[in-house]
Amino acid sequence: MTSAALLLALAGCGDDKTTPEPNLGGSPTEESSATTPTSDATEATEPFDGEGDEVHAGRIKAGSPAEEAVGQAWVDYWQVRVTAYHKTRVDADALGRVARGGALQEVIDYVGRLQTDGTTIEGDTRVGVTDIEIAGSSAAVKSCLQSKAGPAGSGGDEETSYATIVGALVQEGQQWLVETITVTGDKRCTA
Repeated sequence: MTSAALLLALAGCGDDKTTPEPNLGGSPTEESSATTPTSDATEATEPFDGEGDEVHAGRIKAGSPAEEAVGQAWVDYWQVRVTAYHKTRVDADALGRVARGGALQEVIDYVGRLQTDGTTIEGDTRVGVTDIEIAGSSAAVKSCLQSKAGPAGSGGDEETSYATIVGALVQEGQQWLVETITVTGDKRCTA
C-alpha cells in the first residue's frame, strides 16, 4: 500500500451526498490567514516521522473560544481515528465521543479491512485547521492533513503525503462531533 493510498484511507474517501458540503471559501489548497493561530504546530518539540504512531496537532486558526472548541474537536477525532488504524482496533467509547454518522462508520469499516488484510500501519500524522465556520449547532472546518504513515516494517521512509479535507461537525450538548469528512485536494498544504 503506497503512502498516497494510505493517506486517502486515513483521510477517508467518503462523499456523503446527504450532507451539503460546507462553504468555507477559497480553493482547496489555499491557506486562510484571516485569523491568528490559537495553537502552534508541535513540529519543533515532537518528531514527525514514519516510525511512530502519533497524531500531532498543527495550527488551529480560530478567532473565538467557540471556534477553538470546534478545532480541538476536529483534532480529537483524528487522534481517535488514527489510533484505531495503528492499533487495528476501534475503541467504540472513544469514537462515540468524537464522531457520528459517516465519520464514525468510515473508521469502523477501514479497521475491519485492515483486520481482514492483516495489515498494520505506522507513521505519524499532523492535523491543522485552516478555517472554521459555525452556524448554530453546525460547524464546518477546512483542514490540512500531513501523513508519514505507511505499512508497518517499511523502515519509516515514507514520504509526506498531504490532503485538504472539509469536515462537518454537529453540536450535541457542549460536545462537537465530526459527522462527515470529504477530501477536497491532495496538494501540499501546511498543518
